[in-house]
Amino acid sequence: MINNNIGNLVNILKKRLSDAITYRKLEAVKYFEGSLEKDLKKIALDNKRWEEVKLPHQINDETESWIAKNIKVPEEIHGIKINGSEMTINGAGFLGDQIIIAKAELFIDNKKIISEENYVDLRYRYQISPDVSPDDEYIFLLHIINKKGFEDLHSRIPAFEIRYNLMEDVIFELESFINELDFGLSLKGGEKVIGEAIAGIDINKFNAISLYDVLVEIEEIRSKLVSLKDSAKNFKIHMIGHAHIDMTWLWPIEETFNNVCPNTFNTVNKLMEDYPEFKFSQSQAYLYKKMEDKYPYIFQNIKKRVNEGKWDITASAWVEFDPTMVSGESIVRQILYAKLYIKEKFGFDTEVCWMPDNFGHPWTLPQILKKSGLNYYYFMRSSRKGFDLFLWESPDGSRVIAFNSAYMGNVDPKTLIQLAKYNKEDKNIDISMFVYGIGDHGGGPTKEDIKIINKLNNKNIYPKLKFSTAHEYFKDIENNYKDLPVLRDEPGLGFDGCYTIHSDLKIHNRLCERFLLDAEKMGTISAILGGEYPDLEENWKGTLFNQFHDLLPGCSIKSAYDYTNKEAEIIEKEALDSINRSILHISDNIRTKGKGIPIIVFNTLAWQRDDVVKINLLDKTSERIVINDDSGKTYPAQVIDGQLIFIAEGVPSLGYKTFYICEGEYGGDYILDNDLKLENEYFLLKIDKNSGTISYLYDKREKKIVMRDRIDEGIVPDILFLLICKHQRCLI
Repeated sequence: MINNNIGNLVNILKKRLSDAITYRKLEAVKYFEGSLEKDLKKIALDNKRWEEVKLPHQINDETESWIAKNIKVPEEIHGIKINGSEMTINGAGFLGDQIIIAKAELFIDNKKIISEENYVDLRYRYQISPDVSPDDEYIFLLHIINKKGFEDLHSRIPAFEIRYNLMEDVIFELESFINELDFGLSLKGGEKVIGEAIAGIDINKFNAISLYDVLVEIEEIRSKLVSLKDSAKNFKIHMIGHAHIDMTWLWPIEETFNNVCPNTFNTVNKLMEDYPEFKFSQSQAYLYKKMEDKYPYIFQNIKKRVNEGKWDITASAWVEFDPTMVSGESIVRQILYAKLYIKEKFGFDTEVCWMPDNFGHPWTLPQILKKSGLNYYYFMRSSRKGFDLFLWESPDGSRVIAFNSAYMGNVDPKTLIQLAKYNKEDKNIDISMFVYGIGDHGGGPTKEDIKIINKLNNKNIYPKLKFSTAHEYFKDIENNYKDLPVLRDEPGLGFDGCYTIHSDLKIHNRLCERFLLDAEKMGTISAILGGEYPDLEENWKGTLFNQFHDLLPGCSIKSAYDYTNKEAEIIEKEALDSINRSILHISDNIRTKGKGIPIIVFNTLAWQRDDVVKINLLDKTSERIVINDDSGKTYPAQVIDGQLIFIAEGVPSLGYKTFYICEGEYGGDYILDNDLKLENEYFLLKIDKNSGTISYLYDKREKKIVMRDRIDEGIVPDILFLLICKHQRCLI
């Protein structure tokens, strides 16, 4: 049980902290709907037509919206003098509250400080003045020009916060000290040292004395806790600066590369100039490629920072894809093309698979990662715990070190202490990693983050905070901790709706994956026979882009799918053209010897196959036909609406078999097995032949049916058989 004096002190300080931060709130504002003339300062001052509202406030999506506030600088706040402070404004609340999906502008005294076409990120602290004086007045005005209407989450104006840095310095010291005490109590002998440090102090006086005097008392107590410094600094937190950049989500794709990336990377480069200790980790090879193509000077700055050891490349994949819905071959290509590009341009071979925002993690992934030279896995979504560190083992026994934590956070004293304590209590580990920096629409770390890290590092009863990289953290863990727990399972799934919505792109993705692989297989055989091997790298890269975790799962805006579906159709056509060219060349090298019209059926799968063949007949053909193969076996055939249909049996893997159209009648019975099922050593899955839905799923280990059909499972789908035919040559 914690010493009563310590508990009382912490509670009083928490109350003083809670009271102190209330000054930030900017809730009561003037609100107007409609168009206004240009002199915004005059409008905001003469706002008799405007109504008083309290933020957050629901807005009218059908018209323009305005809010205005005349902000007067006080002389002091809670006894703290404000003269000379930097004054900033930011959105209040969490991510969903701080984002406006709209075309909008923000003005301070007629000066435009924000102008965004689609996505207004109010998590930043925007400067109102670098140096205020008491009674200064500033006009704050937000103009929402075109509301996009993304449901209730983004259809309101958030509350705002006004901050003065001299007051924020006091708040920081209060919050930091509260967490220093919390951390100190977790150290060996910490409660005794803290208890002795506050012995003889009238704890209740902290209720009444000024905040200035509270800080004086805090420094006095800190001076008596120096003996805990060595124990505290044995804990280390790797501070990883990062900017999560979505290829697209709630804004058009071109905005990512015309605005988000250049602004983010220029900011990171400037921070490295101003703070030499700062380091940064960035993923997604495609982003680097776009910078090389569109902004060579930014690309050269990145190369310089990589060579200095300040910019860590975690681009182990072409984009941060969704691994649960793509094929294993696509995962391999994501890694292959990323590694080839990064190695060529930077001479660097990443070992970290950086996937913080994808919606699931297939159990087989560690096998692919390990075989691709990726030994570490960082993720955030779909975890069983808030912070976690473990060896993730796939069914074949391959292992990678996996770490899960939040990302896109600002640096704050409480979260870092929670992280350090959790790893010690749960795994007896003194090393942690914290990823910070604004993300989604880019942004990354801020100067405020870096300043806070440096200030916290100077506290005696606080873990060592190291400006670091993802690679440094994982190497540190690997070198110092050999007995991590092992997970032999999937870490968890995210949003199940992602597996059903936007089936258009999901279908395109599967077709692109299939066609490109088939084109490569057929192209290889054709090349052996003297033909030309197809160059499909750009087609693959287009497919990989469409697998981005906010595209393929179906959670982006419509314009994103207009673009990706069009690109996918081009890829499919080019892949099919390549397949047909290869089939023609291969067919020219095949001698047919049977009677009748030859049909060459190709099988691109890795096993012998029986399947349905459908061929559009170019000439009128007798409906009294059968199919023969080279061995003389006869198969029944049908001609329906000018299309020949038969079942090709025994087509060898990655090979072909020749059949012949002959006139005649099939003398035997040919009854197809209507029992549609999938089976392995764990499950038996039965499909309803009428609806195409699941009849039941039987768990062999548990010896029970775990899923049954329902009559309201949806409409009966069309069964799609994709066949590529060229005259009498076809691919099944």
